[in-house]
Amino acid sequence: MNIALGAHPSGAASRKSAMGPNVVTAGYGDNVVIKSFVVERPTVIKGLSAIEGVIEISWRIPRPARDVWVYLKDSNSWQNRYGYYWDGIVGDEEGYIVHLSDKTNHYGAGIPYFVRKVVPERLIYLESPWLPTAQQDGAWSGHNVIALDERNGESLIAIFMEHTWQSQAQSVESLRQTVQAAVDAAMTFWREYFIPDLESLVLKSPASAS
Repeated sequence: MNIALGAHPSGAASRKSAMGPNVVTAGYGDNVVIKSFVVERPTVIKGLSAIEGVIEISWRIPRPARDVWVYLKDSNSWQNRYGYYWDGIVGDEEGYIVHLSDKTNHYGAGIPYFVRKVVPERLIYLESPWLPTAQQDGAWSGHNVIALDERNGESLIAIFMEHTWQSQAQSVESLRQTVQAAVDAAMTFWREYFIPDLESLVLKSPASAS
């Protein structure tokens, strides 16, 4: 069944899509699909603008979940080449705060992420609290969910990353440009660094015993 973007499966055509009108889809090989969108969100504070940027990744790796989890839970093992460094093994830090720094261009230096939930070989949920933007003219926050599901000896990875920027100083269009630039940059480093590096680690490691 084909459903037009903005329509609802129930047939309630007046229901607006939460993703907005523009969803960008990209691939990496034949086992990864990446989607992104940038959309304005309503706020309850007069004069406050909010723009949300989202990236969703669907990823299949031909290894069981336990083989993927060994590397997936340790972001340093597959994000360092880009310049990202975490001060802990994310998948071992449920209930604690880990910090992300970028030693390449200082984007996101020292960002705190609260590791809200970890289910070994199944789930990692990170939340970043409201933090001031680099220009100190607004604030942003984020939620990141990584879900891992094993089917027939393969691992299906679903990644959802949402970050929202709010500002009373920036116009909606200016804020949208800021968020779009961040989403575009994230799409690039996932395709060129994170995805190939994690996949390479998993596929080159010895397969665990069944």
